[in-house]
Amino acid sequence: MEYIESPKNKEKLFPLVIEEILKIKEYFTKDQIQEIILNKNNIQGNSTTHCIYGIMLGDCNNKKMVNFINDNLSVLIKAKRVDFHEEFKNVDVKERSFTFTTPLEDYIFPETCFDYEEEEDAKEACSYDYQEYKKRINKVINLLEN
Repeated sequence: MEYIESPKNKEKLFPLVIEEILKIKEYFTKDQIQEIILNKNNIQGNSTTHCIYGIMLGDCNNKKMVNFINDNLSVLIKAKRVDFHEEFKNVDVKERSFTFTTPLEDYIFPETCFDYEEEEDAKEACSYDYQEYKKRINKVINLLEN
């Protein structure tokens, strides 16, 4: 598993996002994927139940999600809000999204204010472009639908 920092330019993650979506289509049921498509306007990056995997599974920090990551992904994004755990298998399932996110999660979610300790970093992160955020979500939904 490779752990990387979140890029400022989220489009750099798009090749990894495509790979992740292909894996989602193989791993999860059509009904689970349909839940994301039907609830695309309800996706919230700071909610474990309304994030993209939370909508599909009920909670993005559950065992099925951890198994999906272990079995299918080779690159993860280090979280900024807690000390990063080098050994993924030592991370409690309930803490998964506080330790790292998948490329897809990082790509579609705007940075949130509580991800930063420094006030200046938080100000920059909290002033995200909502239209850009919605554009990225729509790109993901288009990939899931096709």
